[in-house]
Formats: sequence, structure tokens, C-alpha cells
Amino acid sequence: MPPTVAGRFGERGLEAAAIAVAGTAGFLADGAGAVPVAAVVGFFAAKSVESLRLALA
Repeated sequence: MPPTVAGRFGERGLEAAAIAVAGTAGFLADGAGAVPVAAVVGFFAAKSVESLRLALA
């Protein structure tokens, strides 16, 4: 059975939240042109945090 959208966000909640926050902050700080860059930065920041959390577990 294919995973649902809610299931994907449940598994990747940290990434989704970091992308949303970074994209919003980029938009508020610099306008629409900064959103893609901020979203990529948020994604990689979330991946780093998740990797660190798994390493410490």
C-alpha cells in the first residue's frame, strides 16, 4: 500500500517544519526570491539535526 501524505509528513515532520519556517523567514526577510534558497538551507539543517539525534541515540 502506498504511503499517504500524512504518513510522509509524520515520518519527515522535522524536515517539513524546518522547510516551512526557513521559507517563511526568507520570504519575510528578502521577498519571494529568497524562498527557494531558504527552503534548501532549512532542509539540510533538519537533516543535520536528525543525523545528530540518531547518532546520539
